Amino acid sequence: MAAQTRNVLVWIMILQVGYFLSGCMPRLPVRTGKKIQEDQLQALRPGETTKKQIFGQFGAPMAIVGKDEIVAVLSPTAWTGNHLKIGNHEEIDSNPFIELFSDHPLSEYHRVYYYYSSWSTGTSYFLFIGSHETSKTTLDRLWILINEKTGMMEDYHFKKGS
Repeated sequence: MAAQTRNVLVWIMILQVGYFLSGCMPRLPVRTGKKIQEDQLQALRPGETTKKQIFGQFGAPMAIVGKDEIVAVLSPTAWTGNHLKIGNHEEIDSNPFIELFSDHPLSEYHRVYYYYSSWSTGTSYFLFIGSHETSKTTLDRLWILINEKTGMMEDYHFKKGS
């Protein structure tokens, strides 16, 4: 009986030590790009909003593209598992951006201003027998069609991340 009681006490001590050694640690959130606010989008008026107003509301875009161009765009910094993946410049084809506005008669003066806002969070869980990592990244994207000759915004597309 004494040996059985000792074994139970040992297991209780092991579980208590494991309990005190386990926990969770939230990681610092990381943002890339300026947050795109709903009221900023409501203020966009095709044919009325100027390029100067766009810069005033959103700042410098991540990219300005015309048809058939290759541009370098900074990818978002994000938590992936237990690592922070720092954004780097990636070359992209501008035509998918231009195709968003295929219902507009486009000229050599049209450019798409591309903005995004990325928000990445994560948590590390430390358990007595191991660990677990979670992360979530949300990416909001905004494409604005500008006529450089007139300096006017003609249209925009916004995609909210989930």
